[in-house]
Amino acid sequence: MAKKSVPSKNSSKLEGNTKREGEGSMYDKILRENLLQLFLPLVQEELNFELKAIHPLPDKQATTVLRETDAFLRIETHSEDEPEFILHIEFESGDDPEMIYRVMEHHGIELRKYRLPIKHVVVYLGEEKPKMRTKLRKEEIFEGFTLVRASSFSPQKWLEEEEPSRIIMAILGDYRKENATIILEAIINKLWRVCKSSADLKKFIKQLIVISRMRNLEKLTIKISEAMPITYNIYKDYLYNLGLEDGEKKLKAFKAKVEEERVRLEAKAAEAAKAAEEKARLEAKVKLEAQIRSANISTIKKMRAKGFPDDEIFELLSLEKEELTTYLKFIDDKVESNE
Repeated sequence: MAKKSVPSKNSSKLEGNTKREGEGSMYDKILRENLLQLFLPLVQEELNFELKAIHPLPDKQATTVLRETDAFLRIETHSEDEPEFILHIEFESGDDPEMIYRVMEHHGIELRKYRLPIKHVVVYLGEEKPKMRTKLRKEEIFEGFTLVRASSFSPQKWLEEEEPSRIIMAILGDYRKENATIILEAIINKLWRVCKSSADLKKFIKQLIVISRMRNLEKLTIKISEAMPITYNIYKDYLYNLGLEDGEKKLKAFKAKVEEERVRLEAKAAEAAKAAEEKARLEAKVKLEAQIRSANISTIKKMRAKGFPDDEIFELLSLEKEELTTYLKFIDDKVESNE
């Protein structure tokens, strides 16, 4: 309530929801002592609910700013649709343009605390017609938030970025745990190529180590960052021992070594991809041959059952002599084993 507070000589703790260390003005005291008797019936009629029980709630909200309210009541009703809700009542003697925002603050705090529907009522005691807003504008209403899963993005998306702060996000992407080493090596290599100074590189390596904890990869990240030639030379050799006179020469040699390592890693990855492709091709070939063999055997069985001689089967299926002999032997052996 927007009113000046005057300390009372006979301040005391009031019962229920009117519990305060200092009472304020006599006007406040009268309102609070007669709150339920005078105004609750009017509010009940306005909100149209059948009262069952009232439970006063603390009127000071613990948040970053301590908010004091006039009345927070837990209402029980006989309604099956809404058996219980929180009733918040504020008394205002002045036309407060900020009231809508104050009520909104109370709403969020109490909703989080009690998880019940909340009805807000402001009892205006002034003589002039109030102009304060009672509704939030459409753009002011909180309807929810957008949830973004870092692990739903491919690491490749982040590795294609040029900003170091984006590149290190690849560690939080969607990949198999056994590929973590490959991802970390790619991140560190890319950081070296895009960082504009050794200080930046050191900063983003540290950030990478920190966020790797979210995937339980901190130890692995430290191990790789210390083991890779890039990181070792930068931290222990280049950054701390590089002299001003031969700095350019060492930097050129260092970059050449990094490029050599990058080419080696890319060649290794290409070789692994080629091997995987060849393996898949061979597996597909074996599978196809098995399907053809199974189909031929099935066809030969049906033709022999219908009385076709082996020579005609050979001609009709256009099989090699050795193939037909192999199939017939397989069928005959199968028949004998069944017998």
